[in-house]
Amino acid sequence: MTPRPDASDAVQPETADSFDAVVSAWAEPVRCESAYGCERPASWLALRHQPCGGHQPVCTFHYRKWVRASLARIGRSGRMRCIYCGQNFKTVEQCMCFRPL
Repeated sequence: MTPRPDASDAVQPETADSFDAVVSAWAEPVRCESAYGCERPASWLALRHQPCGGHQPVCTFHYRKWVRASLARIGRSGRMRCIYCGQNFKTVEQCMCFRPL
């Protein structure tokens, strides 16, 4: 005999709404998640150094802006600092890697 599902097994309305939102946006491009509220499609995945870790999709404009600013900091002081942990780096690649999406 198959047990009858009880009310706690039912999909909650807010979960169903969230799932429907994900499915309806499935074909949409990944958007830039820079701190500037950008709406452009993301072209790059920024990967933070360890131990900070994490990743963030960004558009080409914000990728280039970050790299230019980081290179300028390194040019002025010989180092750049991670905004998350405060660790100093001598190259952009030591702090953040970028992979095309």
